[in-house]
Amino acid sequence: MSTIRLCRKKLGLSQKALAEFCHVDQTSVSKWELGKSFPDVAVAILLSSCFSVPLDAIYENPLSFGPVCLPVRKHLRPENAGKDPGLADEYLTIYAKELYAYFSKEELLSDKTILGNIGEHFFALGITGNAMAVRFCDGDTVLVKKQPLVRNDQIAAVCVDSDEARLFQIKWHKKGIVLLSLNPAFEPLFLTKSEFDSGTILIMGLVVGLRGKTI
Repeated sequence: MSTIRLCRKKLGLSQKALAEFCHVDQTSVSKWELGKSFPDVAVAILLSSCFSVPLDAIYENPLSFGPVCLPVRKHLRPENAGKDPGLADEYLTIYAKELYAYFSKEELLSDKTILGNIGEHFFALGITGNAMAVRFCDGDTVLVKKQPLVRNDQIAAVCVDSDEARLFQIKWHKKGIVLLSLNPAFEPLFLTKSEFDSGTILIMGLVVGLRGKTI
């Protein structure tokens, strides 16, 4: 008996009730339980939470949804962003289930490759010195979702003039972009639209999580 059917029966739900809960039709639920198809990742995460079972159980173990170890990069520059950092001194361990939660349902449906290599879409950045802010301290680690653009007011890892990545709050304007340092001691940095388009600054990704230094 499939995990989904077993959990549904345990909770006393009909296929129709489960289908309504997942916003799908009853035929989809029937196919899941017969092993003819699997729910998309967004729905699988919902079922995993509802049934209190791991994602690999929902998918009957075709993929690994266990912990992902991301090397912590402390000196990330544009030219080595796509390179394997090799053996790192520190690693950030995070469960794949948590990483999937940072993608929208639309993203997961439009790019099926996310399912198989979730760790490739993130990197961990180690905070060094006092160039950030009080809430991002020396020794902390931030989790960054790789993407070339972020929305207004979001915090991103950014390389300016090929320098090492730093964290900035992004402010978009018609004439360009303002980078607000997370340390109030540093002045805001304004770049015109042409400077942004020329690659003077490179947005490495969106900051989605913080792991404080363990004392």
